[in-house]
Amino acid sequence: MKKMNENQLQNLEGGKFWGSTSSNCVTESSGGGCYTTYCDYTSYAFWIVVERLSHIPSGTSCNNL
Repeated sequence: MKKMNENQLQNLEGGKFWGSTSSNCVTESSGGGCYTTYCDYTSYAFWIVVERLSHIPSGTSCNNL
């Protein structure tokens, strides 16, 4: 049997085998010239969704002019 590396396992045809993806990232103003990016995350194990997280902060940036 041929061995598969992690990247090949994660990207098998038919969907995600193992790992997580982020999607629907939006950036919102948080005041004072700062912006926070929020994303939705989905975790997979053997093609099954094991966790969905919505509107999770993924970073803040500020424009200090």
